Amino acid sequence: MNLKDYIPQIYELRLVQSSQALLTFFMEQKTLCPEEALKDLEQDKHKVDDYYEILVKKGKKLTTEEIDELLSIYLLHSYSVKKIYELKDQCSQMEKYIIYLMGVNCIRKYFQTDMDICDTIHIQEDVTVQDILDACYICRDLLIGLMKYKDMKYRDGSKKDISLPNRLKELTEKDIEDLTKDIDLFVSDCLKEVLFPVKHEYKRQARYIRKKNERLISRQHHHLWDWFSNIEEWIESDKDN
Repeated sequence: MNLKDYIPQIYELRLVQSSQALLTFFMEQKTLCPEEALKDLEQDKHKVDDYYEILVKKGKKLTTEEIDELLSIYLLHSYSVKKIYELKDQCSQMEKYIIYLMGVNCIRKYFQTDMDICDTIHIQEDVTVQDILDACYICRDLLIGLMKYKDMKYRDGSKKDISLPNRLKELTEKDIEDLTKDIDLFVSDCLKEVLFPVKHEYKRQARYIRKKNERLISRQHHHLWDWFSNIEEWIESDKDN
């Protein structure tokens, strides 16, 4: 199933999808954004949501002006998210967890939108999408738990009376380090598709076309083989006569 068969402006759609997710990176952590910045984010979100409505729900195409505006929004916020995410290794542990959480929310929005698109146009979504969403929820719970753990530990000097999920109780520093590495791998890998949606969609389209051509060549080869077999049978039959 190729989404481009249903929405021809597939690359524009991926930019819309990415822009929605990138805006989520900031908007779900409103306490970190100045009020004026939030107003600008709301305006961009309204525009991008309109473009989603045009492409997915109305089944129409974006105009050249709308595509230009979409590109401006995507380029601005993808650059900002990329730069903030690169700062994670220069931050405190708590700040790093916050950046990871912002990244997880961003990834979750991107792939949830992927499912919403498939649901709207009534096609089967990629089976890996649900796995990624499940991983997002797990990472989110782990990060919230780790932030509580760090906050209480450094305030009280112990883990006493910390309300944590069972999986986070009796943590060692090595456990925390391993969990952080796993979260980093997941977020860093999935965030690449959010930041570079056109590149990933191009590869997806190339794979689809390659597989389609392979199936076509296979069928043609099969038909050609049948044709040669019929010719051989005709020649043998003619010899007998």
